[in-house]
Amino acid sequence: MITVTLTCILCGKEIQVPSYEAKRRKYCSRKCSNKSRKTSVSVQCPTCGKAFEVQPYRLRNSDKVYCSIECAKYEVSMTCDWCGKIFQKPPSAIKEHNFCCRKCCRAWQGANGIVGYKYAQVEVTCATCGKVFSRQKNAVERSKNQYCGCECFYKAHQANMSGELNPAWRGSFDPYYGPSWERQARRARKRDNHTCQNCGTTEADLEYKLHVHHKIPLREFDRDFRKANALVNLVSLCPSCHIALEWQQGLRGHSNQQPIATNQSEPALSPHIPH
Repeated sequence: MITVTLTCILCGKEIQVPSYEAKRRKYCSRKCSNKSRKTSVSVQCPTCGKAFEVQPYRLRNSDKVYCSIECAKYEVSMTCDWCGKIFQKPPSAIKEHNFCCRKCCRAWQGANGIVGYKYAQVEVTCATCGKVFSRQKNAVERSKNQYCGCECFYKAHQANMSGELNPAWRGSFDPYYGPSWERQARRARKRDNHTCQNCGTTEADLEYKLHVHHKIPLREFDRDFRKANALVNLVSLCPSCHIALEWQQGLRGHSNQQPIATNQSEPALSPHIPH
């Protein structure tokens, strides 16, 4: 076994210890270890200046130890280096520059050009109303446009992400299905025996009329209502199956699922944009 020679930090006695204990071994015996814990050192209270004794372990993490709770909670009046506000701060927390809040600290750091500090404040202009305001430098770098509040953001979003400007745009909705729509819808429900062609739910179960779905969307016919409302292009579905079919066909969103196959003789059609 490899041994090393150490010196007891309390009595100065030299001892031989295994090499694997060299880093954590400080005393020659348990007696010296216990005695060191009872040893007190004299320190001075940073608040009132009173001299008192404490155990050495209390000085391991901080060189500021207070004689009482009152001294530890003692605060002095300070002036914020940014806004000039008077505030209270413990003497142990006093630094070269003192601030009443984090916002003032970040503003001062930005104004003094502290390079690379992620909370540095810079002045930007609102893309909607033109108001000049301060924002963290790292937030400005992440976004192309800056807004002073939610109201301005929503206005810009509505203007820039509506209609054809929206990447999810699939065309507008035409509520008019032509003069023959009501008649053809009734014929489609009667042909399908007032039963959903996907799940078999009847109008008696629902207590209201079934939906009639265009297999090929109305807009594909360029307002040719006669062809669009032909019975071969219509199928009766319950509301749940109607919504599910349009989702699966990509009419209401993006999906990799296969379209729902109805009980009609025609196969399910390829996805189209909603009518």
